[in-house]
Amino acid sequence: MSSPESFEPITGVDEPTVRQRRQHRSRNAGFGWVARFAIVTTLAAVLTAMQAPVSATPTQGAKPSAFAEHVDMAGAAWVAESENTSTVLEVRVFNLAQRSTSSGMMRYKDPGVVLFYTHREIDPETGIRTETNYEGFSGGSGATFDFDRSLGGAEATFPLTLWGYRCTYPPGSGEPQNAETTCEDLDDAEVTAQMSWTGVGDIVRNTNSDRYKDTPFMLFGAHTVFAVRDAEATATITGDGVTLADGPASFAVLLRGKYHEQLVQPPVRP
Repeated sequence: MSSPESFEPITGVDEPTVRQRRQHRSRNAGFGWVARFAIVTTLAAVLTAMQAPVSATPTQGAKPSAFAEHVDMAGAAWVAESENTSTVLEVRVFNLAQRSTSSGMMRYKDPGVVLFYTHREIDPETGIRTETNYEGFSGGSGATFDFDRSLGGAEATFPLTLWGYRCTYPPGSGEPQNAETTCEDLDDAEVTAQMSWTGVGDIVRNTNSDRYKDTPFMLFGAHTVFAVRDAEATATITGDGVTLADGPASFAVLLRGKYHEQLVQPPVRP
């Protein structure tokens, strides 16, 4: 088993390339690259990951079912690149409350934390690419999150268990399915984080609505309201001999969002 001490620390900030921007935007929660990209994708990523599906099958005596969420979130990303390496660290911390017809109001006591880390390195002589991925998710005790609802700033501290894997790709290959690709699990790493955000620039607000009707089976409507603001963030994330971040983030964002959906289905006639 490989040790997490092989992590590449992120201690400086480099200007991201166009390729990095495309890769990052396709997999992150949207935070930090451009405010208007962050608005929809950040909220969608959090809500999609957390919300439970609503049944679309009419049942006898069915009544309208509703689901709603409210999220306060702060996110940050660190990007570093050299000639043969690239490293991306993404972190988001959020408070979440949910309400549904079936279970009523549920407000999560502890903040949620999501972390993704990717380090890629290409051997200039052989062309072999090595990629190390770590991720961590937490919704348990031990985390604190002080979020300014006016999007002025935020503070967070949390412990986090990271787990991951390392893959080696032959020259010219980026597909995990390639027969010459080898992967191994990595030892878990216990890290602690101290993070802070300060809002900068204007607050961007927007509203989205969606409606779908399939007479006579169902009527579905969804409504999203959100406000987002660019931010400056700094963090220290370290533990088990690992330093993932120690300084200012490349990009950061503060976000507040509300989502509501309702499904109306007629009762099944005998």
